[in-house]
Amino acid sequence: MARKRGNTGSGDHDLGRKFDNLSWLAELSFKKGKEYVQKEFERLLPVEETGNYQIIKAKAGKPALRTDVERSKDHISYLSFNPPPFWETPYNVLRATFHSSKQPSELIYHGGEELLVPTSGKLRYQFCWAGPGKAPEDIQETVTESSLIRINPQIPHHTFAADGGKTEAWMIFRHWSALSAAINVDAGESDHAAWRRMRPAELKQHPWRYALIAWGVSERIRVNRSAAGLSCEQVAKDCGITPSHLSRIERAEANVSIDTLIKLVRYLGVDIRDLVGGSNWLYKLAKRPTGKSATARMLRPPSDHFLHLTWRQLAQNGTAEFDSGQANQTLIVLNGRLILEISSGGGETRLDVLESGDVAHFRKHVKVSAKAWADSALLQIFYSAAPAGGKCDCANEQEVKSK
Repeated sequence: MARKRGNTGSGDHDLGRKFDNLSWLAELSFKKGKEYVQKEFERLLPVEETGNYQIIKAKAGKPALRTDVERSKDHISYLSFNPPPFWETPYNVLRATFHSSKQPSELIYHGGEELLVPTSGKLRYQFCWAGPGKAPEDIQETVTESSLIRINPQIPHHTFAADGGKTEAWMIFRHWSALSAAINVDAGESDHAAWRRMRPAELKQHPWRYALIAWGVSERIRVNRSAAGLSCEQVAKDCGITPSHLSRIERAEANVSIDTLIKLVRYLGVDIRDLVGGSNWLYKLAKRPTGKSATARMLRPPSDHFLHLTWRQLAQNGTAEFDSGQANQTLIVLNGRLILEISSGGGETRLDVLESGDVAHFRKHVKVSAKAWADSALLQIFYSAAPAGGKCDCANEQEVKSK
């Protein structure tokens, strides 16, 4: 619930203006300093935006718009269970419902990470991938309720129901730009024309198009230019090409000479050496744990990553400890019921109950103890930088099936 705006009780109403504009904040900053004005600003925010944890009940997810999905074409709807925006946690938690088993005619793509855990029915991923030493080809993988999958989302792909019925899944994303809005925005039931889409035949027919997309070249050029605050006109002029040509390169709609490509990536500070040739992995598939008290971890990808997912089964009266340490973390209850004891520093401890479909987000240094009222299953997500080949909470190659 949002706090009431108006007199903050700080005694600073003598500034002679309403407490609802930037001038008031600025003058308060000049008078009292940064720390003081930050505390006053937080008084105007909803409590859940500034606390150390937030619980989102199953029925409280907000309708979300995926930036690369068209609701009317793809027949997929999303509910957002994202961490509070003021936490600046750069990953997205969405509950997706797939309403059609029709194979999509267009594929989508985005740099970063994508994890999926079905909760009902079966899903099918469709890819267009050029594996090591191969030309682009169609590849499919079915994911069931007994599986959890991590894909390389830079590879053109799409997802649809596999058995004709409505299918649901939890999806966790991280865009490589660390901007959660690059994945989804909370936009009600609205739809839009997404442009990061491509037909498989076009990728197979034009190698340059596949390279611009699957190697991540177009997206890096576009995002770096935008981050630098530069217009297409300015970059194109300095690199000796037309603005329309640069725009088409950013949208993977035009071939580009090596000379021009080098000028662009040098100008925009893109290290293209690791991008050339594409990625050597497509997806990692793990099986859910069996038994009432067991765990299964998502497989570690052969690249830098930040998302670490563990599936935990807790038998009735079973317990588990979740210490976020230096990382933010999220718990998603797949089924069952849990009692949480939350310690967020300063000696403060609270009890909360999580039921099937509920999501709990925790900031750094929050300790959580869980006890199962009934046999329960939950997903634990850690956000922490892990370099390629480095140690993390993900599983090793021997524990799961790998493509």
